[in-house]
Amino acid sequence: MNLTISQRDTIQHVERFGASLSLVGVFLLFFAYALFKRIRTVPNTFILFASIANVGASVACLIGYAGILAGDTSAMCRVQAFLLEMFMQSDPWWSLAMAINVYMVFFMAANPNSFRQYIWIYCLVCFGLPALPAFICLLYAPNKMPIYGNATLWCWIGDTYNQLRIFLYYLPIWTCILLSAVIYVAVGYHVFHQRNQLRNLTLSNQAKDMSGSDIRGSAEKVIAGPPGCYGTVTTEVQVTAESSDASQTPPSTPAPSIAPVLPCAPRHDWPPPSRDDTEPCSPTSPSPTPTNPFTTISSVSSATTKARGAKGGKAHRRGFWSKFVGKLRNLDPIKLAYLRTSFVFAISVLVTWTPSSINRVYSLVYPTRTSYTLNLASAIVLPLQGVWNAVIFCATSWNVVSEETRDLVIRLFWPANAAAVAAAAARRSQRLGSGGSGFRDRGHSDGGCGMIGQELQETTSSPRMGTMRVIRGGSL
Repeated sequence: MNLTISQRDTIQHVERFGASLSLVGVFLLFFAYALFKRIRTVPNTFILFASIANVGASVACLIGYAGILAGDTSAMCRVQAFLLEMFMQSDPWWSLAMAINVYMVFFMAANPNSFRQYIWIYCLVCFGLPALPAFICLLYAPNKMPIYGNATLWCWIGDTYNQLRIFLYYLPIWTCILLSAVIYVAVGYHVFHQRNQLRNLTLSNQAKDMSGSDIRGSAEKVIAGPPGCYGTVTTEVQVTAESSDASQTPPSTPAPSIAPVLPCAPRHDWPPPSRDDTEPCSPTSPSPTPTNPFTTISSVSSATTKARGAKGGKAHRRGFWSKFVGKLRNLDPIKLAYLRTSFVFAISVLVTWTPSSINRVYSLVYPTRTSYTLNLASAIVLPLQGVWNAVIFCATSWNVVSEETRDLVIRLFWPANAAAVAAAAARRSQRLGSGGSGFRDRGHSDGGCGMIGQELQETTSSPRMGTMRVIRGGSL
């Protein structure tokens, strides 16, 4: 059963509308990429090359039903079929390439910037492999019957060679989609499994510290540094409180976060010695009049503190969500950007090809039937590949594009402020470039394994508190 004229016209209008939106989005992407250097990141570069394939696919969708009306042997029909076979299939290949990049970044500690050196290999694979069946179908005609012909929606592999559509088109596409899904599942398991191991080790160390006879003024935390640098950092916190009156009792401290006040022997050395050289203090009752104006307060991290703060099921769910978000925030920003961009790109490919694949299976099961609903769904999602890429590009680079556009408008229409705008842009570039391996404003040194041995001094807001001195030390 063939489609009616009204159904065919509806599908053709939907195809051309989606293809027009894709072309507009893709050319805006090209314009922004060429105009602003700050958005020329590696993920955006891969989206750019995938968008080049979207241009060819969108042109084929714009031809629409006109290729079929021109005849199976016409040049228009053959060009449309070639564009669909080659460029429509390239999008899943670029999605797989981005997934492989994510795998190499997380499992092989690859430098993301190194992918630019091999961009020609990615182009050779993602454009070359789909080009092989496209040229074979164009040049090979068994029994003088061309492979390209009427495919209901447009010119493509004809109905006579219906099974070739599976092996030359949908099988490679779904292979790319499934491999991408496997990689993202492996990366997700790796990330959160490692985070859970570090969390369990932290809690076990805290439990051992609390169960001992000595209450020490240090807590061990296992922190995650830059890629390949994981270790244990010991943080010693000493808070000195100075009393203005000798008859006053030592200042009380909040119970949930700070342990009871323990009077210790007077200390005159500064900075304080390391934890190994410090003699433990036996807990005694605080005397009314302290003999020393300085009091040492031991800060001990306890797992029960969080439990007291979470009351009820709603608070527990909120705490679980905050922990989940915290895990993502603790990742390397570059790795997180790769994971986010590539994963969303893979989702867009999955949404694009699911209706079309269902329609193709339906045509294999019922060769004499044509489903208007499935063909309409395919006509809606297939031409929108360029729209998806433009949306992903804008979502991941919106802040940078907004800043650069604002600076460009100021330079064009308010030349007097151009110098200030240029200075602000230079400061932004310097600030973003000082993050080393992607750890920006997180206290990590450029290319190092954290700022080990750094001394941090803070002044507390309490009137009874003096200077807090934190010494971080350890070995990796």
